Amino acid sequence: MLNKLKLFFFKIFYKINHFINNLLKKNLNKLNFNNLSNLIKSNNFLITFVTFAIFFLSYLLIPVTFDNSKIQKQLKDQLSEKLSLDFNFSQNLKYSFFPRPYFTSKNSTISNNQNEISEIDEIKIYVSLNSLFSLDKIKIKDIILENANFNLTYNNSDFFIKLLDKSYKDYDFVIRDSSIFYRNKENEVLFINKINNIKYSYDIKSLKNIATSENEIFNLPYTLELYNKKNEKKLFFKLNLDLLKLKIENEFDYSSDIKKGFASLIQNHKRNNLDYRIKKNSFNFNLFNKLNLDDYSYKGKANFSPFYSSLEGKTKIIDLSSLFNSNTVLA
Repeated sequence: MLNKLKLFFFKIFYKINHFINNLLKKNLNKLNFNNLSNLIKSNNFLITFVTFAIFFLSYLLIPVTFDNSKIQKQLKDQLSEKLSLDFNFSQNLKYSFFPRPYFTSKNSTISNNQNEISEIDEIKIYVSLNSLFSLDKIKIKDIILENANFNLTYNNSDFFIKLLDKSYKDYDFVIRDSSIFYRNKENEVLFINKINNIKYSYDIKSLKNIATSENEIFNLPYTLELYNKKNEKKLFFKLNLDLLKLKIENEFDYSSDIKKGFASLIQNHKRNNLDYRIKKNSFNFNLFNKLNLDDYSYKGKANFSPFYSSLEGKTKIIDLSSLFNSNTVLA
């Protein structure tokens, strides 16, 4: 490897020297006392610029000399350390330095706890511009997955939430134009969530990891902002359903076996509140108007195995007209 680098730079230096000599010979024949000063200044600038450009281009091309199997291992180890996921590259990595240095691979997969959960059409791994000189110094800057299919079940349904526990202080993790297939125990697809864009990053102002996403489910587009207070074991998210003119702000406490949550449902400037509890085999909730408890109040329970549910409550007025106007999905 060292000999290859020496040969590589020797060729570069030889070309620089040859270029400069030809440039000087060409312009020395045109010298006279009147334009000597201007020509010297002009040539100095041109030679300096060209030399710098060649040196910089040579630096950007250094990763081309790396052994592909070694750079794969180096990047896989860093990906595993950052995301606790096992990335498998089925093909050799390709390197490009425009618009910034990155490696790319086609038809890769992701495994979690030795179970394959995703097939990726293309992965781009951007590396730091300051770390190209040595393979051992290569440092991942950003990770982008494109056209990936994720297969999730009940056992790993919290996969995207757990990604919030990682540190994103020095890089971003992005997923684009992908899909999540939620499957039951028989491996049948229950529903598909389309991912337009998900970005995991570190918010310097609030000093926390944040996931922002644009999605679509059942042809219903929605946006989601999610962050996790790991020390308090609380998960917060803001869900926006523009088509239904509905916003949901939720706080979820997972510090004990009984998970507790409180959500505000805002529709047409009207705020409703949902208080809920999740146990291993049941879901209980209470829907009410916090400003006026006499307006309405509903209590419900769902048991999962065996399945049964109940709902009881009170209300002053029932208005179903909003469900059948031209702007609703039911119309």
